[in-house]
Amino acid sequence: MGSHESAEQTQYYDIHGLASVELRGPNRQLVQVLDRTLSPFRADGRGADFTLELGSFPSPDWTPRGSTVGDRMLYDPLSKQTTVFRTLMGNLIRRGDVQYVITGQPRVGTDPVTVNVPDNSKMVGRLRRAAIEALDMEGRRTLLALSGDPIFTAERTEQDAEGVLQTLLEPFLYYRLVNRDCSFVHGAALSSDGSGVLIVGLASVGKTSLALTLVREGYLYYGDDLPILSRSGELISNPKPIKLRPQHIELFPELASSITRGMNRRERVLLAREVRNHGLKFMKRLPRLSLEDIFEGARIGRRTPLRTVIFLRRVAEKEFFVDELDVGELVRDVAADLFFQFPCAPWRKTMYCFCPSIAVGNDFMAEEALHHKRVTEILTGAFSSVRIVRLNAPMEYATGDLEKNVIKALS
Repeated sequence: MGSHESAEQTQYYDIHGLASVELRGPNRQLVQVLDRTLSPFRADGRGADFTLELGSFPSPDWTPRGSTVGDRMLYDPLSKQTTVFRTLMGNLIRRGDVQYVITGQPRVGTDPVTVNVPDNSKMVGRLRRAAIEALDMEGRRTLLALSGDPIFTAERTEQDAEGVLQTLLEPFLYYRLVNRDCSFVHGAALSSDGSGVLIVGLASVGKTSLALTLVREGYLYYGDDLPILSRSGELISNPKPIKLRPQHIELFPELASSITRGMNRRERVLLAREVRNHGLKFMKRLPRLSLEDIFEGARIGRRTPLRTVIFLRRVAEKEFFVDELDVGELVRDVAADLFFQFPCAPWRKTMYCFCPSIAVGNDFMAEEALHHKRVTEILTGAFSSVRIVRLNAPMEYATGDLEKNVIKALS
């Protein structure tokens, strides 16, 4: 990883020629965690479509300016900057309350976008985070937060990085990929013998478990969350690190060694205590793991023609069964799922995407309808000549049954 200055990190990424990203800034820890997610796309280059300036404001003397849009944003039409605050704006507007400064329009157009993510954490951040932990009644973690313990700091850096990806970069790509006749799909993508398989369905239906099962069976991996699909029907990899859940450890007991790999004795003791005391809540705090960290020798693909789509859904029945799903129904459901994943997902906090259009009086709903139409057209083209299988799973089933039925449907 190169540097502009002794304290500044910089790295460039090319996402299959569809979009480019650059990370810059003095926040070394945050840059490193984000780089781990984007590492498959590392490249040499300058002048990215999307630039993240981590740990700085647009300039040393920058101050918030513009008029209010909503209760947490300002928009300045002269600089084309959206300022997003961490909390509701009061009578005082302070630099220390700024969460993001976004220069450019992430949602409409093709112009580059730069996002400044200032580092305002310091002691104020520690106190705020300690208060959150105290409300959670976790006294030991409160002390770690106040003391700046490395384990707690690393965990918070992971969470900050995930927030940057989910709130800033992924929404940008969601809106910009259509300019290249491509779209995200919310699903798991794999291939075998040159034939791509896409597994889609609503959240928590079992896509990641299925992806891991198929990887263990020898399939190439393209992503378990937001792979990319072209209008021509090509699956394009986006192999972001995987978030493990308790059911994954149950299905694949060998994953436990992946979690503890590289830990010293003190860290293993703390891990055992966290698992014992907090269980599922602790699993949510674990960092994402790359596929190579989970399965040694696992292979990641880049591009492959899509041949089969498996649509998963839960039904109030006692047995698994397969029925037909036409292209129109599949497109409608996949496009709607994307809409719920991005504009309608409160955990992504993407209100800022609409800020420039609202501030200048554009019909942002018409813009959104146009984008949805383009996504629908891309998906229609991609799904027009593939095999579509809808697998209906009972609300309750034994561990491994879903995986067995999917493998049977693929045979």
